[in-house]
This record gives sequence, structure tokens and C-alpha cells, in this order.
Amino acid sequence: MHTIRLAAVAGALILAATACVASPERGTGDATPGGGGGTVTVATIQAWTGLNPHVPTQGEAIGLAIGNLIYPSAFAIGPDLGPALNTDLLVSAEVTSTEPQTVVYKIKPTAVWSDGTPITAADFDYLWRHMSGKVPGAQTTGALGYDAIRSVTGGDGGKTVTVVFAKPFGEWRSLFTRILPAHFMATRGAEPKAWNEGLIKAVPPTGGPFVIAEDRQGQLIRFARNPRWPGERARSDALVLRFVKEPQAVIQALAAGEVDIAALDPDQSTLAQLRAVPSVTTELVASPTQQFLGFQFGRRPASEPVVRQAVATALDLKAITVKTLGVDGERFSSVNHIYSAGSPGYTDNLAGRYGTGDAAAAAALLEGAGYTRGGDGYFAKGGKPLTVRHALSSGGTMESQLAVLLQGQLKAAGIKLDVVTVPDSVYFDQVLIPGNYDTISFGYPGSAYPISWYEALYTCKGGYNFQRFCDPGIDRMFAEATKILDEDGSRAAANAIDAALWKQLSLFPLFSLPELDAHSTRIQGYRTHPLFEWRLAGAASWSGRS
Repeated sequence: MHTIRLAAVAGALILAATACVASPERGTGDATPGGGGGTVTVATIQAWTGLNPHVPTQGEAIGLAIGNLIYPSAFAIGPDLGPALNTDLLVSAEVTSTEPQTVVYKIKPTAVWSDGTPITAADFDYLWRHMSGKVPGAQTTGALGYDAIRSVTGGDGGKTVTVVFAKPFGEWRSLFTRILPAHFMATRGAEPKAWNEGLIKAVPPTGGPFVIAEDRQGQLIRFARNPRWPGERARSDALVLRFVKEPQAVIQALAAGEVDIAALDPDQSTLAQLRAVPSVTTELVASPTQQFLGFQFGRRPASEPVVRQAVATALDLKAITVKTLGVDGERFSSVNHIYSAGSPGYTDNLAGRYGTGDAAAAAALLEGAGYTRGGDGYFAKGGKPLTVRHALSSGGTMESQLAVLLQGQLKAAGIKLDVVTVPDSVYFDQVLIPGNYDTISFGYPGSAYPISWYEALYTCKGGYNFQRFCDPGIDRMFAEATKILDEDGSRAAANAIDAALWKQLSLFPLFSLPELDAHSTRIQGYRTHPLFEWRLAGAASWSGRS
């Protein structure tokens, strides 16, 4: 699965922990006498490209997951998808004024980077300046919220951070996530290169329970306990993140008892294989992640509204969901651009006949726009065939199955879907960034902060807006929505944005993408998380054996 967990794009993470002691129930107990120890191994079919998760090329699924493991955040997202104050970093974070909106963060005196340098207001200031656009040329995944800040100042020796906003920002708890060590970044050269490229190969100090003991990019990262960590001591002696190319190899490792935890593509084939493995519990975990069909606005024919409308009309969402996820798949049907089904605020704002699989209506749309159907059953215009180039990464098992379904449904409407498979190693640079496709399928995670998170996907300058969709009206709607401080008003604004996006068809929601969680009954201390990028954040509670 390609998830821009990228948050799409760059592939799914397979979690695998080697552990070998019986557990009466998940999430409790120790794997070894004395409270843990050993090594936990995590396997990923997505290679990491650097350690600055705020840069789009390094902020894919695995980059965000690593970032939440090694960098501190003001607020963490728990399994209930609610923000919780990170008490390992902060004593408090409070709004002390609403005119202007002012937030005061109190950093714990014991909070230090793994090299012994105190975590201070300078680290908050560094992240704000780069994320807000104040550093020309700094690449970011999105400035929303940071660009609403007027100033960041320190007091009490840097342990008090006062953030004053130039305009209200309701989702202020989403800010200062994955804070980077400013003192280390200052050694990485001149800006903006230090920010954009300084952590591609460097090993930074960390602000979590683990330090990076070894980084062999493209192969593995080895984490050891952080001796300066003031929080609860990690149960395992070491954590290893290892790049594995094929999901099938992870399933085989589960069967052999070499792997104990895996989050895999939730397709029927994988489910069937995992359920046949003894001593492994498999479940589909409801997640706010959305699976989308993305249209490329930078090239024809996807830039033509009638083509997008015809595609959306021809596709049968119910059939796609059930055939992809199995008989339980219907409960993951979701037709909102901001909220997944079951999330607070979810409303069905879908207009017209989209998603009903009406091939005749789709064909009529194209005929009305001057397309004619040839003897081969496909439409053409002016002698040029209507061929939609659907780009697919070689690492996406579920995307491959989806492509076959899409191809068949569109064929019935006279639309030819030309599926092009690209090596996973070049998918990001050669397909996604340059927009070398007409359509792609990808997963985008939900968030406890949906407006600020989805701004990066839908606004003109959004960090994850690879489809080159741009509507100033949508930008204004996001800008106004971010100012709303009450929850009901915020949800109403988000649904108004969703209704507007349905008129544009920048992206086409396919279904809510569950997490497929498979874990051995031997694993200790493990709990799943509905948001993939926060799953590694709980690694300190895992334990295995040497």
C-alpha cells in the first residue's frame, strides 16, 4: 500500500518484532525475566531516505514513523486518536490568552537530547522558522499553523516557550511535532541546504528512549537505549529497523517464528495467508487512513473535468471495497475527503451518481463532450484515444489488485486504463514528484487534526499536493476553517470543504483503509495503533530476546 503517511505513496510499512516468550494477553507483561531485554526487529518494505520527516522527500510513511520514535513532540496521538500532552517533554502547554492567541509551553528541566544538550525554546523556534516559510528555500510538508504564528520566544533559561499567534489557529496542538535538535542542525552547513539535505546521511541526537547506534541507509537502523532518557526505560536492549523488499518474506518469517508483529496490506490474499499461520492473531484495525484515486491536474486527459467525472461515475465503490478487503470490507466504505467513516465529524456529502458503477452514464458524459466510441470499445477524440496512464509502484500489492479492478470497471465505460508499473526505488522521484501519471492510487492517513493535516493534500502549495490541484477558493476555506476554535464549528467547516472538493474531483475517496495487524501470541508489550506513523512510538514497551 502506498501511503503518504508520507503520509502514498511511498509504500507500506511492515512491522515485525522478533520475540520469543509467551504472553497471556497483548500489551501486558515482560518478554524476559527482569523486565525485558533482547532485541526487537522491525522490518519495512519501504526504504527511508533521510531523517528529517518535515521534508516531503523524507516524510513518507517510514520517515514519519522514525520521526515519532526519535524526536519529541509537544502532543502525541494515542490509540484513541486524541492528542495527549507529552509529559516526558513538557510540564504543561496552555492557552493563556485568546486576543492574541498565546500558548505557553513549560519544558521539563530534565528534558535533554541524547548528547546531553538541553531541549529548549531554541528547538521550538528552529522548527517554526523552517516550517513557516521564514527560511527561503526550505522544503516543508506544510506551513499551516506555523504560518499563523507571530513569534516564538524563550524564558527561564529556555525552558519556557511563549508562542504568540498573528491569527487564531484552532488545531494548535498539532504544532511542534517531531521537534529537531537546533544545535545539531546548526552544524549541517548553510541554509536551506542544512534543513533540506542535512539529515539524509547524518546521525542526529535523539529526544526519545532510543539513540541511533548505526544507520546503514537502505539496509538497517540499529537503536540502543538512550542513557540520558528521563522517561520510562525501554524494555528492549536494542531495536532494529531492517529494510525488507518483499511482503511475502515477512509472512514467511511469521510462519517460521522469526517475526512477531506485522502491519501488512489488508488485501484478501494476505489475510488468507496470515490466518493460516499458527500462533498468529490477525485483525483489521479501523483506521482514519483513506485510500484515494488521485488525478493529475498537470496533464491531459486527467485535467479535463469531464474525464474525471466519467471515471468517478463508472467506478463502483461498493464492489471495489468488498473485492479488495473481503466480506468485511463494506464496513470500511467512506466517501468523505477529510473524515473516514466512523470518525467524529464524518458526513456523506457525495453528490450525484459518483461511485455507483454507472457505465452508461459515464459513456454519455464523454459523448456529450465530443468523444466517440470506436470498434475496440474505447473512446477517442479527434483521432486520439482516451487512454488514462495509471502509475503503480512495484512494491504495492494492494494497489496492483486495485488497478485490475479499476481497469475492468472503466473498460465497461469505454475508458482505457493503461497500468504502468514502476520500480519502487524510483517511484517517488520519477513518478510522484514530477507528476508523471494521469491517475494513481494511494493511502493518506487521517489525523486528530484533520483540517491542518489535509491542508497539505488539497491546497495550492500543500506539501503533499502532488496532483497539482489548485483552487484559491478551497485555500480560503481551509484558511478560515483553521481559525475556528470550537469543535462543532470546525467539523462543519471541514464538511463544507469536502462538499466543495466533490465538485472539483481533485481526489476520489475509495474507502477507509484499515490496518492489517498480525502479531504472534509470544510478543510482549505490543499494542497496535490506528495511525501507522505513531506505531513505532510505542516501541519502548516492546521486549524480545537476544
